[in-house]
Amino acid sequence: MNTNQIIAQCFGVAMIILCAIAPQFKKKMGFISCWFLANICSFSMFWFLSAYAGAFSAISTIIRLAIFIYYESKQKIVPRYGLIGLILLHSVVICWNFENIYSLFLFFGVANIYGQWRKELKITRICAIITSAGFFLYSMINGAYSGAMNEIIIITSACIALYRFRELNNKKAA
Repeated sequence: MNTNQIIAQCFGVAMIILCAIAPQFKKKMGFISCWFLANICSFSMFWFLSAYAGAFSAISTIIRLAIFIYYESKQKIVPRYGLIGLILLHSVVICWNFENIYSLFLFFGVANIYGQWRKELKITRICAIITSAGFFLYSMINGAYSGAMNEIIIITSACIALYRFRELNNKKAA
């Protein structure tokens, strides 16, 4: 392994850790901030591997999360036209980097955009699971097994958080 590959793997490990932690936050700001940091690691990993399609996709996600963080810090929701713009940005990036029919699995990311737009973390977590299912299939088909492992970790962590916070809410209601 050369130096760039070693550095990329370090960013990859950091990304996996952050993706596992993100769904466990109780508040939306923690969730999306952690996701933001994970995508900076994702961008860096792809950049050091000279995988520029992945890097550009991560930039799109970083921009989206920066917008969500800004609005969340103001305790406001991104306007509907902003949501549509973010979905269009995601779609343009996928179309621009379209490789084959399996690239269509990347459109599952629209669920994540919608989930991060919504205030309810339950919906955000469910949408993260949907997105990760698509990205898992894309990663497996393309031989990106560490990426597929990351998606399994996200799905598992989001399921645990859904269960964990469901129990917490049931106890509060009782």
